[in-house]
Amino acid sequence: MPNIEYTITVNEKGVIQGLRTVDNQFQRLGSQGRSAVGGINSAFNNSIKSTSALGTALSSVKGVLGAIGITVGAMQIARVFSASATEALKFQSVMANVESITRGSSVSMSSLSRGILELGGNMGSSASLANAMYEAIGAGVAPAQAIRFVTEATKLAKAQLFGAGDATRLLATIMNAYGLTIEDVSHVSDVFSKTIAVGIVRGDELAGALGGVISTAALAGVSIEEVGASIAIMTRAGISADEATTALNQALLAFISPSDKAVETAKQYGIELSATTLKNLGFKGSMDLVAKATGGNIEVINTMFNNVRAGKAVMALTGAQAQDFGKILKEMKTTVGDTDFAFEKNTRTISEKWSAVINQAQRQVDMFAQSLKDKLIVALDSVYAIISDSSNIELFIKVLQGAAIAVAALTFRLVALQAVSLGSYLLTLGTQLLALEAALVAAGGVAAGNFALGLAVASKALQALAASPLMTAAVI
Repeated sequence: MPNIEYTITVNEKGVIQGLRTVDNQFQRLGSQGRSAVGGINSAFNNSIKSTSALGTALSSVKGVLGAIGITVGAMQIARVFSASATEALKFQSVMANVESITRGSSVSMSSLSRGILELGGNMGSSASLANAMYEAIGAGVAPAQAIRFVTEATKLAKAQLFGAGDATRLLATIMNAYGLTIEDVSHVSDVFSKTIAVGIVRGDELAGALGGVISTAALAGVSIEEVGASIAIMTRAGISADEATTALNQALLAFISPSDKAVETAKQYGIELSATTLKNLGFKGSMDLVAKATGGNIEVINTMFNNVRAGKAVMALTGAQAQDFGKILKEMKTTVGDTDFAFEKNTRTISEKWSAVINQAQRQVDMFAQSLKDKLIVALDSVYAIISDSSNIELFIKVLQGAAIAVAALTFRLVALQAVSLGSYLLTLGTQLLALEAALVAAGGVAAGNFALGLAVASKALQALAASPLMTAAVI
């Protein structure tokens, strides 16, 4: 078998030329890559500067907002002081009204004022309590008993959710009509709390309606407990408070001043329609007598009482709820602490507790104003004399105008300085943000261009290397 020999000839010049071409192209690529990286670094440096400027600008914003906040806070504090001073002046004004109706009393105004201010904040504002005192004394309550009376009336109002003034007038009217003393006021209050609890009636409705029956009931000798029990029964039967008191009043008048026909009809059933019957049997006993004698006959009852409204009251109190009438009346006579219980329950709410805190804080302001009352009056008299002098009016107006302008100028000056600083920083920030945008665009363009150029150079270098005669092979 013949031998085969191969001869390999290397073209050294071609290889060296191809390798140099590749090296040159990669060096160019590296230089352009460094340029791109430099552009990116420059862009990020600019972004850092812009971020720093943004922080400075935001600090300026904080300063402006702080200045505005301080101004608004100061204005709010001024409003609080103004409202508190107004409330203190209102208390002084109402107590002046009280003084006008207590002339000649042995009780001093300072003791009455102190008595009001020593009541707890849960009893209401100083001004509202002073108003209640004015109502009580005006209704005939002795000044020496006014604080205790106002305390009981305010508890009733808070317990049954109606105005202290209405409660004061209600209790005073009852006390006067029945000739009761201050020792009886708690029981009377409890009777009406029980009436509201077992009947279907609100405190304000009862307070507004009772005036239509109290004087007649007291004149007829009908107890306040019988009045309360009667109203509770009638409202449970669906009769409104106003209609119930009117019906009860008409029923009482039918006994006190009956018509001839009513008297004749009543005699047929063994009943004497008279004030004496009411006095001897009481209203509940009289209703029991009518129910037993008539057997609950509606036509006979209407003829006997000769009034639709009176008949409505009698039928409601002698019908299916007659037993409840007796039960409720017994509770009315022995009730103790109903008002206090309802008062404690209704004042244990967040709203009432918050009001109590506000009222108690206002009490301190009222006490302070009360202690300075005489001195303040002297000082204000002096001021009044000065501004009443026509020669001082122009100067006084100028002083007020100057003070107002100075306060306004100072406030706006503080805000304006911060606003100018903020504007400067915002302008710098805007310029730097534009520079950042341009740098990022430039960096992106350079990076993208260099990358594409690098790929092209590498491709050309590889093509040159492949095209150069690296080796020649010959088979001999």
